[in-house]
Amino acid sequence: MNTKWTFHKERNLQEAIADGWRFLAIYWRAYFKSLWCYLLLAGSACALLWQLLMDALMQHALPALRLSQAGADSEVVKAAAWPDWTWLLYLITGTLLSLSLGWLCLGRTLHLIERTAQAERLVRPLRLSLQACECSAARRVALTDCVLGTLMLALAAGIGYAAWKWSVWVALLLPLLLIYIGAATTTARVLYGLGQLSPGRALLLALGRCWGRTFVVQLLLFFPFVLLCVAAALAPMSQLGVWCAATDSWLLGDGLGLPQGLALLYFALNTVAFSFILLCHTWMLWPLALYPYVQHAAQPEAETCQA
Repeated sequence: MNTKWTFHKERNLQEAIADGWRFLAIYWRAYFKSLWCYLLLAGSACALLWQLLMDALMQHALPALRLSQAGADSEVVKAAAWPDWTWLLYLITGTLLSLSLGWLCLGRTLHLIERTAQAERLVRPLRLSLQACECSAARRVALTDCVLGTLMLALAAGIGYAAWKWSVWVALLLPLLLIYIGAATTTARVLYGLGQLSPGRALLLALGRCWGRTFVVQLLLFFPFVLLCVAAALAPMSQLGVWCAATDSWLLGDGLGLPQGLALLYFALNTVAFSFILLCHTWMLWPLALYPYVQHAAQPEAETCQA
């Protein structure tokens, strides 16, 4: 394999994607050593959150559904469906922990991209301990996600109201909104995380002038990313099927019938699955960072994106 690889060079769209793959092929050991610990922590937090959701499904959601189908009183159905406040506290804690660790992984990845850009190659893995610049990058990613997430919720609420008020066909705008904000979020993470841009400037570029070309890059990355994520999601999806079947068996009076240790086994499998999905997501930042169109936009003096 040709191991000659450089960060700064003129690339077209296809070359940026190909060089992102080549980077992983050449430096996969150092890349994995830099991220593995935080990937596993984030993956285990996501697996814990998934387990909480599975417990709510077994103890509340599915029993309430079956009671409703059997014609039970609405108050009984509501009492069965509503979890206790302790579970809600665990859910909020698990969600915040998963998001925080995911942002740390992305911040560490952005720092890795910045180091690679300075040295033109990945000299050595990052130290296991977090550095201040990595935490700063993680905060930038979190701010970007929160701002664009709030914008998406506000626009989705507006579309939902318009669909309820005028025509249900207005709801067809929701998938387009999700695609638009999703692509802009990934671009804004790179622009704000790598450049010396203000958050407002990075968001305006991601939502405006830089959206079209970066969307094409992400569209070409989307299909292999989805295939890898579907393969990784087999573990949590199989747990969903097993848990639903076990709950139905229990409601019929046959007992759960789940082997001891199955929940722990699924927790380990789900940790690996969610860690792998996050690893794939970190790689999606590289082709964008390698694209000269984005590199130029990340410079503080850049007024527009140029090819």
